Amino acid sequence: MKKTAIVFLRVSKQEQIHQRQVDGVKDYATKHSIEIKEWIKIKVSGSKVKDYKDLILDTAIKHKVDYVMFEEVSRVGRKLNETTDLKEKCHDKGIGFLITSQNINTMPDGKRVDATQNLIVNQQLAYAENWAAMHALRVIGGQAASKKKIGRPKGKANSLLILEGRKDNKKILDALKRYHQIKPKLSIRKIAKQLSNDKKKVHASQVFRIKKLAISVGAFKSI
Repeated sequence: MKKTAIVFLRVSKQEQIHQRQVDGVKDYATKHSIEIKEWIKIKVSGSKVKDYKDLILDTAIKHKVDYVMFEEVSRVGRKLNETTDLKEKCHDKGIGFLITSQNINTMPDGKRVDATQNLIVNQQLAYAENWAAMHALRVIGGQAASKKKIGRPKGKANSLLILEGRKDNKKILDALKRYHQIKPKLSIRKIAKQLSNDKKKVHASQVFRIKKLAISVGAFKSI
């Protein structure tokens, strides 16, 4: 019998978009013959899991699905107690967590929780919460040490500095310009794969961010 799922997509900033997550989940669902019953797309901080976890659970129960699908673990949320509570409530209803980019499935047989897969999700959730806490400390520390406002740079000039100021960003930008000339054009994932090597992996999300920034500053009309 064909498996079913709802999909939850979350971004933190209003200027961000869900398309990268959409593409990744669609590819996974097609390859694994999973029917998507509903897409939930929201823009909210991952620290506010309690604001949307009931929506996820209620939607999954309404459609009587096998899974709640996420593109990656950090998209679930960055509060360990809230996200594990959501996961356990889904498990109690026979609904598994399926993380497409990492191919993690907490209930692969649709009947019982896989202890190993569940542990991996818990570890990843703990890492996501720790990352958020460390990031907040860095911002607070920077504000205390400087009279200037610390945060994400604003404006076209600052965006251009972000693009060209770091070696990794410049490498991705150059690749986007180069592969933009190829027909058919290479996808974001393929460009990331081309740039990756044994020493360092370039993620599609990083390439997508640089692409969006490049368009915003006029480096490209379209990529």
